[in-house]
Parts: sequence; C-alpha cells; structure tokens
Amino acid sequence: MDINHALNCPRGGYIIIRHNSVRDFIAKQLSTVCKDVECEPHLQTLDGETFSTSTTLTGDNAHPDVRARGFYRPGQNSYFDIKFLNPNSESYLSSSAPTLMWLLLCVGSAE
Repeated sequence: MDINHALNCPRGGYIIIRHNSVRDFIAKQLSTVCKDVECEPHLQTLDGETFSTSTTLTGDNAHPDVRARGFYRPGQNSYFDIKFLNPNSESYLSSSAPTLMWLLLCVGSAE
C-alpha cells in the first residue's frame, strides 16, 4: 500500500477520519470567534424549492459540515462544507490546477 492508495481508498475509513478531523478543527477555531457553532446541523425541510446545480443534496439527510452563527453578520447563520481532493489520484493527474479548483468549488465531485 502507498500513500495514494491510503488517500483514495474508501475502505478502512481514512477518508472519513481525515474529513471529520478537519471538520472538528474548523468548528473549534470558529468557536473562538462565534458563540454558536454546530457540526452537521439538520437543515429545514425543503418545500418544493429547486436548485440550479445537480450536486445540491435535497433529501432529509442533507446537512452542511459546520454552521456558525455570527461569522459574517450578527445573528446570521453561515454554513461550511469540507471537501478534499487528491491531485495525485489517477483520475486527476492530467487536470490542471485551475480545473481541480473548479471541481472543488463548483461541481462538488471531489473525493
């Protein structure tokens, strides 16, 4: 096994462990400047709303990674989603850095 395998393999839970440790770190840092921070909060149920991107999760189990109240404005909730992408993965080796950033920011198909 090599480092690429460890970064990409869905077995063994390393991808989830890595994601959750960064999520928890960000939540802890946010809690130093925001009084109300929550990991994986439930969202209000949708009532017929539609979204322009196909990657938007709309089911009952859809939730952001972190919610912080007062990050941008007092009393306003801000939601954060943690994503990872291994640029050395075989599927991304031929992609440029701007393309990889576009994948993370717009498409949501990162690992």
